[in-house]
Amino acid sequence: MPLSAEQLREHLAQAERHIAELKRQIARQRQVVDGLPLESRVREDAVQLLAVLQDSLPILEQHRG
Repeated sequence: MPLSAEQLREHLAQAERHIAELKRQIARQRQVVDGLPLESRVREDAVQLLAVLQDSLPILEQHRG
């Protein structure tokens, strides 16, 4: 059963909210990474998380379309 116009609008709005939230998380994670010592295991983990978040962004943006 196809979605109604209202359902499509809500789906798009929800996708936009998710994208905006992910962008906020990426910005916060960049701040975390920047605040950690260069030679630390915690920083390595934080960088890996940042990479996962950044890799997720184009997937969400593609899903929005």
